Amino acid sequence: METEVDLPNPDSVVKAGMFGYATLVLERRQAVLTLPVQALAGRSSPVTVLVVGRDKRLEERQVNLGLETPDRIEVPLGLNDNDMVVIGARSSLRAGLLVEPKLQLPAAGGAH
Repeated sequence: METEVDLPNPDSVVKAGMFGYATLVLERRQAVLTLPVQALAGRSSPVTVLVVGRDKRLEERQVNLGLETPDRIEVPLGLNDNDMVVIGARSSLRAGLLVEPKLQLPAAGGAH
């Protein structure tokens, strides 16, 4: 997010036209379950995801959401650590559909 900040500059160290970058950490949580935001079926309540069941059939599951980054979102309730979740286009998918899952590994250095 871009923002403009007014800073005291009594010694004129910061010159007109200069800019900088900053990272603000508002909150950080360790060892939480997260999903790519593409796994969500919209943001209206209730929020659901499609999970591959043990029988390889899709199940629609309601989840609660937590903290969010541009590409991932925390899921504190509704999923287990080893659940396989559909990521991407879901328009032709529905609960009960038999599927052959393909695992997608997290990007290097990314949280999962």
